[in-house]
Parts: sequence; structure tokens; C-alpha cells
Amino acid sequence: MAEKNADGHETGLLLELHTPIEDERPVLVTGNFNDWAIDPGRFQLTRLSPGHFQFRFPREKPPVFPLVYKYVKGGWDDQEVDAFGSIPPTGGWKSRRTW
Repeated sequence: MAEKNADGHETGLLLELHTPIEDERPVLVTGNFNDWAIDPGRFQLTRLSPGHFQFRFPREKPPVFPLVYKYVKGGWDDQEVDAFGSIPPTGGWKSRRTW
């Protein structure tokens, strides 16, 4: 169960993904926080609505900084691509922020 702040909102760093293309494969996040491993049990994004996904790092296990990550669908064979079919650069944050 996620930790909540005084206002009742969940705490922990939140990654959010909006994508126009969706299918049955799970959307996962991988990066330097898990040695770039694909782990559906721990790093699968939650589908909020069609094309809208999110993943919240638990407050008690925050990611390392600088944070570097990528979204994948099902595994490394299906990395995120842009509208032109190109693999975009990794996402990331350079420093820890208040979340």
C-alpha cells in the first residue's frame, strides 16, 4: 500500500506516460534504478485510461539520482518509439526533487 501525505495523496516519484498507440503488451519502466532489468512484477505501469499510464516509485525505495529510464512494451524488443519510428533518448532527472 502506498504511503499518503496529510492531504491523502500518495507520495513517491510519479512517472506518467501518454501514448496514442496501445495494445495488450504491458508497459514497463526500466533504468539505472534496476540495472535496466525488465521486471513486470515490480516495474509495470498502471493503465489509467486508454493511452494513459503511470508508475509511482515507493517513498520507502526512491530511485537513484541522476535517474535515467526508458519505457518498454513487454520487453527490450519493443522500446518506445516516436511518431517517425525512431527510438527517443532516455528520460531522466538530474537531481532529487520534493515529491
